Amino acid sequence: MLVCLGVYAANTPTSTIRLAWNAVPPIDSNPITYNIYQGTNSGIYSTNFPTTNTTLSVSNLVRGTTYYFVVTASDVPAGLTSAYSSEVTYMFLKAPATPTGVRAIAP
Repeated sequence: MLVCLGVYAANTPTSTIRLAWNAVPPIDSNPITYNIYQGTNSGIYSTNFPTTNTTLSVSNLVRGTTYYFVVTASDVPAGLTSAYSSEVTYMFLKAPATPTGVRAIAP
């Protein structure tokens, strides 16, 4: 199960999220490598983040863009990889528009 654990955002144009998933037991003595895939269209992933951990922080997500994530588990030396996990979606909301037309009005 892949989940979004938290969002770390200041008043900046980009943010960081933390993803987590359940560990997969190894099939032999080789460690499991997890590949986290990211894209901006559902089912189409352009970025891969490999890790042996069960959490990953993804940075530089742009406000107003929807991101899609899946994870696979691999036994790299054996050349075996699982299917994609269920997809997780995240959108870092845009800040409200900047007010315009500010003026002083006499009482």
